[in-house]
Amino acid sequence: MVSLKASLFNALLRSTIKKSWKPDMDVAAMRRSMSMAVVLFRQSVEFSTLAGPGGTIDRVAVGDPEDKPLTLLYLHGGAFCWHSPALYRSFVTRICEQIGASGYIVDYRLAPEHKFPAGVNDCLETYRWLLEQPGIDPSRLVLAGDSAGGSLVMTTLMQARDQGLAMPACATLFSPLTDATGSGSSIEENRAYDAIFTHEALEMVLKWYLSESCNPADPLISPLFGDLQGLPPMLFQVGSTEMLRDDSTRMVDNLIKAGGVAELQIWSDLPHVFQVNHWLMESDQALRQLAAFVSKYTAVSPEKSEPGSCKTTSDLETN
Repeated sequence: MVSLKASLFNALLRSTIKKSWKPDMDVAAMRRSMSMAVVLFRQSVEFSTLAGPGGTIDRVAVGDPEDKPLTLLYLHGGAFCWHSPALYRSFVTRICEQIGASGYIVDYRLAPEHKFPAGVNDCLETYRWLLEQPGIDPSRLVLAGDSAGGSLVMTTLMQARDQGLAMPACATLFSPLTDATGSGSSIEENRAYDAIFTHEALEMVLKWYLSESCNPADPLISPLFGDLQGLPPMLFQVGSTEMLRDDSTRMVDNLIKAGGVAELQIWSDLPHVFQVNHWLMESDQALRQLAAFVSKYTAVSPEKSEPGSCKTTSDLETN
Protein backbone atom coordinates (compact mmCIF):
# COMPACT_ATOMS: atom_id res chain seq x y z
CA MET A 1 0.00 0.00 0.00
CA VAL A 2 1.05 3.56 -0.59
CA SER A 3 1.70 5.86 2.34
CA LEU A 4 -1.01 8.01 3.87
CA LYS A 5 0.75 11.11 2.54
CA ALA A 6 0.68 9.67 -0.99
CA SER A 7 -3.05 8.92 -0.70
CA LEU A 8 -3.71 12.46 0.50
CA PHE A 9 -1.53 13.80 -2.29
CA ASN A 10 -3.60 11.90 -4.87
CA ALA A 11 -6.79 13.32 -3.38
CA LEU A 12 -5.37 16.85 -3.45
CA LEU A 13 -4.39 16.55 -7.10
CA ARG A 14 -7.79 15.17 -8.11
CA SER A 15 -9.58 18.04 -6.37
CA THR A 16 -7.34 20.75 -7.83
CA ILE A 17 -5.35 20.11 -11.00
CA LYS A 18 -7.58 17.39 -12.49
CA LYS A 19 -10.70 19.51 -11.96
CA SER A 20 -9.04 22.60 -13.43
CA TRP A 21 -8.99 21.22 -16.98
CA LYS A 22 -11.93 22.97 -18.64
CA PRO A 23 -12.82 23.12 -22.36
CA ASP A 24 -12.37 26.89 -22.37
CA MET A 25 -9.04 26.87 -20.48
CA ASP A 26 -6.27 28.84 -22.14
CA VAL A 27 -2.56 28.42 -21.60
CA ALA A 28 -2.37 31.38 -19.22
CA ALA A 29 -4.97 29.77 -16.94
CA MET A 30 -3.12 26.45 -17.09
CA ARG A 31 0.12 28.14 -16.10
CA ARG A 32 -1.53 29.89 -13.16
CA SER A 33 -3.13 26.65 -11.99
CA MET A 34 0.12 24.71 -12.19
CA SER A 35 2.17 27.43 -10.53
CA MET A 36 -0.19 27.56 -7.56
CA ALA A 37 -0.21 23.78 -7.24
CA VAL A 38 3.58 23.35 -6.96
CA VAL A 39 4.19 25.85 -4.14
CA LEU A 40 4.36 22.99 -1.61
CA PHE A 41 7.07 21.17 -3.58
CA ARG A 42 9.64 23.95 -3.81
CA GLN A 43 12.68 24.38 -1.59
CA SER A 44 15.28 27.14 -1.50
CA VAL A 45 18.55 26.08 -3.13
CA GLU A 46 21.65 27.77 -4.42
CA PHE A 47 21.96 28.17 -8.17
CA SER A 48 23.57 30.22 -10.91
CA THR A 49 22.17 31.10 -14.32
CA LEU A 50 24.12 30.78 -17.55
CA ALA A 51 23.39 31.82 -21.10
CA GLY A 52 23.07 28.81 -23.35
CA PRO A 53 22.31 28.25 -27.03
CA GLY A 54 18.75 27.09 -26.33
CA GLY A 55 17.77 29.62 -23.67
CA THR A 56 19.04 30.24 -20.16
CA ILE A 57 20.46 27.36 -18.13
CA ASP A 58 20.24 27.04 -14.35
CA ARG A 59 23.19 25.33 -12.71
CA VAL A 60 22.58 23.71 -9.33
CA ALA A 61 24.41 21.54 -6.79
CA VAL A 62 27.70 23.17 -7.71
CA GLY A 63 30.53 22.17 -5.40
CA ASP A 64 33.98 20.69 -5.31
CA PRO A 65 34.39 18.67 -8.54
CA GLU A 66 36.04 15.96 -6.46
CA ASP A 67 32.82 15.63 -4.46
CA LYS A 68 30.52 15.84 -7.48
CA PRO A 69 32.20 13.93 -10.30
CA LEU A 70 29.09 13.53 -12.45
CA THR A 71 27.14 15.97 -14.61
CA LEU A 72 23.35 15.90 -14.95
CA LEU A 73 21.48 17.58 -17.80
CA TYR A 74 17.82 17.90 -16.88
CA LEU A 75 14.97 18.61 -19.32
CA HIS A 76 11.96 19.81 -17.33
CA GLY A 77 8.33 18.81 -17.78
CA GLY A 78 5.30 21.05 -17.94
CA ALA A 79 3.32 19.86 -20.97
CA PHE A 80 5.73 21.71 -23.29
CA CYS A 81 3.93 24.89 -22.17
CA TRP A 82 4.92 25.63 -18.57
CA HIS A 83 8.03 25.85 -16.41
CA SER A 84 8.57 26.52 -12.71
CA PRO A 85 12.28 27.28 -12.30
CA ALA A 86 12.05 27.20 -8.49
CA LEU A 87 10.40 23.76 -8.52
CA TYR A 88 12.96 22.22 -10.84
CA ARG A 89 15.95 23.81 -9.15
CA SER A 90 14.95 22.15 -5.89
CA PHE A 91 14.06 18.84 -7.54
CA VAL A 92 17.23 18.62 -9.61
CA THR A 93 19.29 19.58 -6.56
CA ARG A 94 17.82 16.56 -4.77
CA ILE A 95 18.77 14.30 -7.68
CA CYS A 96 22.27 15.75 -7.79
CA GLU A 97 22.74 15.15 -4.08
CA GLN A 98 21.73 11.52 -4.55
CA ILE A 99 24.05 10.79 -7.48
CA GLY A 100 26.90 13.22 -6.73
CA ALA A 101 26.54 15.61 -9.67
CA SER A 102 26.40 19.19 -10.79
CA GLY A 103 23.11 19.80 -12.58
CA TYR A 104 22.09 21.87 -15.58
CA ILE A 105 18.41 22.69 -16.24
CA VAL A 106 17.44 23.93 -19.69
CA ASP A 107 14.87 26.74 -19.93
CA TYR A 108 13.82 25.83 -23.47
CA ARG A 109 11.23 27.79 -25.45
CA LEU A 110 7.63 26.99 -24.58
CA ALA A 111 4.45 26.51 -26.59
CA PRO A 112 2.12 27.91 -27.72
CA GLU A 113 4.33 30.97 -28.22
CA HIS A 114 6.97 28.65 -29.68
CA LYS A 115 5.43 25.52 -31.12
CA PHE A 116 7.18 22.29 -32.08
CA PRO A 117 10.03 21.90 -32.91
CA ALA A 118 11.39 24.92 -30.95
CA GLY A 119 11.81 23.06 -27.65
CA VAL A 120 13.20 19.97 -29.40
CA ASN A 121 15.83 22.09 -31.14
CA ASP A 122 16.74 24.01 -27.98
CA CYS A 123 17.37 20.83 -26.01
CA LEU A 124 19.54 19.31 -28.72
CA GLU A 125 21.62 22.48 -29.03
CA THR A 126 22.05 22.66 -25.26
CA TYR A 127 23.22 19.04 -25.21
CA ARG A 128 25.73 19.85 -27.96
CA TRP A 129 26.87 22.95 -26.02
CA LEU A 130 27.34 20.95 -22.82
CA LEU A 131 29.50 18.36 -24.55
CA GLU A 132 31.79 21.20 -25.67
CA GLN A 133 32.31 22.57 -22.14
CA PRO A 134 35.68 21.97 -20.45
CA GLY A 135 35.71 19.00 -18.12
CA ILE A 136 32.53 17.38 -19.45
CA ASP A 137 33.08 13.65 -19.94
CA PRO A 138 30.21 11.88 -21.73
CA SER A 139 30.96 8.72 -19.75
CA ARG A 140 30.16 10.70 -16.58
CA LEU A 141 27.14 12.49 -18.03
CA VAL A 142 23.53 11.66 -17.16
CA LEU A 143 20.48 12.91 -19.07
CA ALA A 144 17.11 13.05 -17.29
CA GLY A 145 13.64 14.52 -17.71
CA ASP A 146 10.02 14.21 -16.68
CA SER A 147 6.76 14.13 -18.64
CA ALA A 148 7.23 16.42 -21.66
CA GLY A 149 10.88 16.62 -20.64
CA GLY A 150 11.07 12.83 -20.88
CA SER A 151 9.93 13.10 -24.48
CA LEU A 152 12.66 15.69 -25.04
CA VAL A 153 15.24 13.36 -23.51
CA MET A 154 14.33 10.75 -26.13
CA THR A 155 14.34 13.17 -29.07
CA THR A 156 17.62 14.71 -27.91
CA LEU A 157 19.29 11.31 -27.75
CA MET A 158 17.89 10.18 -31.09
CA GLN A 159 19.06 13.33 -32.86
CA ALA A 160 22.42 13.37 -31.09
CA ARG A 161 23.03 9.79 -32.24
CA ASP A 162 22.06 10.65 -35.81
CA GLN A 163 24.44 13.62 -35.79
CA GLY A 164 27.35 11.61 -34.42
CA LEU A 165 27.45 13.23 -30.99
CA ALA A 166 28.70 11.29 -28.00
CA MET A 167 26.05 9.50 -25.95
CA PRO A 168 25.75 10.08 -22.19
CA ALA A 169 26.44 7.24 -19.78
CA CYS A 170 22.73 6.72 -19.15
CA ALA A 171 19.35 8.42 -18.97
CA THR A 172 16.43 8.48 -16.56
CA LEU A 173 12.84 9.32 -17.49
CA PHE A 174 9.99 10.07 -15.11
CA SER A 175 6.53 9.40 -16.60
CA PRO A 176 7.55 10.47 -20.12
CA LEU A 177 5.16 11.29 -22.95
CA THR A 178 6.37 9.09 -25.79
CA ASP A 179 3.19 8.63 -27.84
CA ALA A 180 1.28 11.76 -28.83
CA THR A 181 -1.22 9.62 -30.78
CA GLY A 182 -2.66 8.28 -27.51
CA SER A 183 -2.66 4.67 -28.65
CA GLY A 184 -1.63 3.11 -25.35
CA SER A 185 -4.26 1.05 -23.52
CA SER A 186 -3.61 2.89 -20.24
CA ILE A 187 -5.13 6.05 -21.75
CA GLU A 188 -8.53 4.39 -21.37
CA GLU A 189 -7.80 1.94 -18.55
CA ASN A 190 -6.61 4.66 -16.18
CA ARG A 191 -8.99 7.39 -17.26
CA ALA A 192 -10.83 7.38 -13.91
CA TYR A 193 -7.75 6.66 -11.79
CA ASP A 194 -5.19 9.19 -13.04
CA ALA A 195 -4.86 11.93 -10.41
CA ILE A 196 -3.93 14.72 -12.84
CA PHE A 197 -4.85 14.16 -16.47
CA THR A 198 -8.06 13.82 -18.44
CA HIS A 199 -8.55 13.12 -22.15
CA GLU A 200 -9.42 16.78 -22.60
CA ALA A 201 -6.19 17.84 -20.89
CA LEU A 202 -3.99 15.74 -23.16
CA GLU A 203 -5.81 16.95 -26.27
CA MET A 204 -5.52 20.57 -25.11
CA VAL A 205 -1.80 20.33 -24.43
CA LEU A 206 -1.06 18.80 -27.83
CA LYS A 207 -3.16 21.48 -29.54
CA TRP A 208 -1.02 24.16 -27.87
CA TYR A 209 2.23 22.34 -28.71
CA LEU A 210 1.63 21.24 -32.29
CA SER A 211 0.65 23.16 -35.40
CA GLU A 212 -2.15 21.77 -37.57
CA SER A 213 0.37 20.52 -40.12
CA CYS A 214 2.17 18.29 -37.61
CA ASN A 215 1.82 14.52 -37.68
CA PRO A 216 1.52 13.30 -34.05
CA ALA A 217 3.25 10.06 -35.08
CA ASP A 218 6.41 11.94 -36.11
CA PRO A 219 9.25 10.36 -34.06
CA LEU A 220 10.33 13.83 -32.88
CA ILE A 221 6.83 14.19 -31.38
CA SER A 222 6.20 10.53 -30.52
CA PRO A 223 9.65 8.96 -30.01
CA LEU A 224 7.97 5.60 -29.36
CA PHE A 225 7.77 5.24 -33.16
CA GLY A 226 11.38 6.25 -33.83
CA ASP A 227 14.63 4.40 -34.41
CA LEU A 228 15.82 3.39 -30.91
CA GLN A 229 19.08 1.68 -31.81
CA GLY A 230 22.35 2.91 -30.35
CA LEU A 231 20.90 4.70 -27.32
CA PRO A 232 22.33 4.57 -23.78
CA PRO A 233 20.89 2.52 -20.89
CA MET A 234 17.66 4.02 -19.57
CA LEU A 235 15.59 3.85 -16.40
CA PHE A 236 11.84 4.54 -16.56
CA GLN A 237 9.74 5.31 -13.48
CA VAL A 238 5.96 5.61 -13.83
CA GLY A 239 2.85 5.29 -11.68
CA SER A 240 0.55 2.30 -12.12
CA THR A 241 -2.58 4.47 -12.39
CA GLU A 242 -1.25 7.01 -14.88
CA MET A 243 -2.88 7.50 -18.25
CA LEU A 244 0.67 7.70 -19.63
CA ARG A 245 1.78 4.43 -18.00
CA ASP A 246 2.02 2.59 -21.31
CA ASP A 247 4.13 5.35 -22.82
CA SER A 248 6.84 3.93 -20.54
CA THR A 249 6.03 0.21 -20.75
CA ARG A 250 5.92 0.17 -24.54
CA MET A 251 9.02 2.35 -24.87
CA VAL A 252 10.96 -0.10 -22.71
CA ASP A 253 9.74 -2.97 -24.88
CA ASN A 254 10.82 -1.17 -28.04
CA LEU A 255 14.22 -0.27 -26.61
CA ILE A 256 14.84 -3.93 -25.77
CA LYS A 257 13.75 -5.00 -29.25
CA ALA A 258 16.25 -2.48 -30.66
CA GLY A 259 19.06 -4.10 -28.66
CA GLY A 260 19.19 -1.53 -25.89
CA VAL A 261 19.22 -1.75 -22.11
CA ALA A 262 16.24 -0.46 -20.16
CA GLU A 263 14.82 -0.80 -16.67
CA LEU A 264 11.18 -0.19 -15.82
CA GLN A 265 9.80 0.63 -12.38
CA ILE A 266 6.02 0.86 -11.97
CA TRP A 267 5.08 2.52 -8.69
CA SER A 268 1.74 1.46 -7.23
CA ASP A 269 -0.99 4.13 -7.28
CA LEU A 270 1.39 7.08 -7.42
CA PRO A 271 0.65 10.13 -9.56
CA HIS A 272 2.39 11.63 -12.54
CA VAL A 273 5.97 12.68 -11.65
CA PHE A 274 5.43 12.07 -7.93
CA GLN A 275 9.20 12.28 -7.51
CA VAL A 276 9.11 16.11 -7.41
CA ASN A 277 7.28 16.01 -4.07
CA HIS A 278 10.08 16.12 -1.49
CA TRP A 279 7.82 15.27 1.47
CA LEU A 280 6.72 11.91 0.03
CA MET A 281 8.80 9.00 1.28
CA GLU A 282 8.13 7.28 -2.08
CA SER A 283 9.89 10.20 -3.75
CA ASP A 284 13.05 9.61 -1.73
CA GLN A 285 12.84 5.89 -2.45
CA ALA A 286 12.51 6.55 -6.18
CA LEU A 287 15.55 8.82 -6.19
CA ARG A 288 17.57 6.19 -4.34
CA GLN A 289 16.58 3.70 -7.05
CA LEU A 290 17.68 6.26 -9.63
CA ALA A 291 21.03 6.67 -7.87
CA ALA A 292 21.62 2.92 -7.89
CA PHE A 293 20.90 2.81 -11.62
CA VAL A 294 23.20 5.75 -12.38
CA SER A 295 25.97 4.25 -10.27
CA LYS A 296 25.83 1.06 -12.31
CA TYR A 297 26.59 2.93 -15.53
CA THR A 298 28.98 5.62 -14.33
CA ALA A 299 31.18 3.61 -11.96
CA VAL A 300 34.78 2.92 -12.97
CA SER A 301 34.11 -0.84 -13.07
CA PRO A 302 30.33 -1.02 -13.24
CA GLU A 303 28.26 -4.17 -13.20
CA LYS A 304 26.36 -3.50 -16.40
CA SER A 305 23.40 -5.25 -17.99
CA GLU A 306 23.76 -6.97 -21.33
CA PRO A 307 22.35 -5.22 -24.43
CA GLY A 308 18.78 -6.18 -25.16
CA SER A 309 17.91 -6.68 -21.52
CA CYS A 310 15.30 -5.27 -19.18
CA LYS A 311 14.74 -5.34 -15.45
CA THR A 312 11.09 -4.72 -14.63
CA THR A 313 9.81 -3.94 -11.16
CA SER A 314 6.05 -3.69 -11.00
CA ASP A 315 3.74 -2.27 -8.36
CA LEU A 316 6.51 -0.93 -6.16
CA GLU A 317 5.23 -0.36 -2.65
CA THR A 318 6.64 0.71 0.66
CA ASN A 319 6.65 -1.33 3.84
